Amino acid sequence: MIETSEILHKVEIALTLTRECAVEQLLSILKAPTLADCIAKFNWQKFPSNLYSTDQLIDRIYFGGEFCERLLPDKKTLLRVLSLVEKNHLNFSLITPVVSDQALVRLEQLFSILPNDTEVIVNDWGTLRLLRNNYPKLIPVIGRQLCKMIKDPRLPSAQWLKLYPHGVQSGPFHKLLAQFEIERLEMDVPPFAESQDFNSPEHELSVHLPFGFSLKGRMCKVGALTLDAQRKFGPGHGCNKECLQYSSKIFRHGSTDNTPSNSPLALQSDGEDLNAFQQGNTMFYRHSPVMTKTLAQALSQDKVNRIIFEGDWHEDYRTH
Repeated sequence: MIETSEILHKVEIALTLTRECAVEQLLSILKAPTLADCIAKFNWQKFPSNLYSTDQLIDRIYFGGEFCERLLPDKKTLLRVLSLVEKNHLNFSLITPVVSDQALVRLEQLFSILPNDTEVIVNDWGTLRLLRNNYPKLIPVIGRQLCKMIKDPRLPSAQWLKLYPHGVQSGPFHKLLAQFEIERLEMDVPPFAESQDFNSPEHELSVHLPFGFSLKGRMCKVGALTLDAQRKFGPGHGCNKECLQYSSKIFRHGSTDNTPSNSPLALQSDGEDLNAFQQGNTMFYRHSPVMTKTLAQALSQDKVNRIIFEGDWHEDYRTH
């Protein structure tokens, strides 16, 4: 039996923010923000309050761009955010994406102003090597893009997941992380998750909630909408950061209304198809109630000691 009121009180609560204005919105007035504050300010839909207490305080702010180097802050922005976080006595992590050689130069500028022992969430092996070689006083954390697993929300059954065991269950992956002296890694909740999927005795484990990412690429659909037909939906175009304002719903064959209860689509989430959307260059899925309960069970068994809530970069959030 899961004690719902105590689950989150045993773990660190992190909040991912992409916009500087979102950090200001949350921290300029509130000295001790809670999950309830985040629900109101960032328009979180269907928060599982039956499983997670909304009076839990936020412990840590993630800031940066997880999926696109164009969303990385500049030095002045980062310094302002660091100041706000410090005033509120919160922990801080800089979150970084897969990067080009040019973006690695920008990352070095950001790393140079981070206080000692600051966490950097890395989703790029080159970034990890740079940190270990040049910034030994910063703490790298392996991001969920490097913790590989099958996460297609269209999977018809759990059997497909057994074809390729995910990173938390991979011995060679943990040996590689040991070479870099990694202590913590992050993962998503995969479809058909079971509590043993969160077993990671070699490393501390952080899990994202309530969205998992399915895949990402170089093409940004919303950023290409205004281009000429010949250049549409290809990489390398300019960026007006449209992903900060727009997202696109992804509808697949077999919705909740017309999917029979014995359909493979219905098996994923206890009768409901996983909701999916695209934000920028990345496709996401929302956890089903069954997946959310499975994560709550893993938390109650002390398999996960940090939960990362998606703050201001999702399909329900709108700037004002």
